[in-house]
Amino acid sequence: MIKKLKPKQIELVFENCEYCVIPIKYIHRFSISNFNNRLDYSILNGLLNFSNCRLDYLEISNDFLLNNFPRFNEECINKDINLFDRIKNVNDVVSIELVYKRKSKTVQFYLPWNDEDEYSNKYQTFEVKEKTSILKVSKDGKND
Repeated sequence: MIKKLKPKQIELVFENCEYCVIPIKYIHRFSISNFNNRLDYSILNGLLNFSNCRLDYLEISNDFLLNNFPRFNEECINKDINLFDRIKNVNDVVSIELVYKRKSKTVQFYLPWNDEDEYSNKYQTFEVKEKTSILKVSKDGKND
């Protein structure tokens, strides 16, 4: 029997260590693919396991995005730009973390990033619909 794991929230991590927490009830659809795992070692960080993937789509409620803000160290850092405008205009989502009901269970996936610009990711797109918006990050352009 396959055990269904349901995340309680998805966290988006931005380029400058800001992040946002999206409760699962505001996620309409979500798909990632093309998994690639890598182990890296450095004297400063020790051994790290990275999972890379393509974000096919993350469809989020516009109401949530318009009424919530990026965070840093669990505090809202800028109430001048909501999540909708941040994701739409800045293009700097680095990773997605799935947080499951048991707090000890999280899975983080790093998304493709272009080498030309360290602050803006040309592979990220954001499609606005009437009630939801769709975030995609795909290096090969196959994020349908």
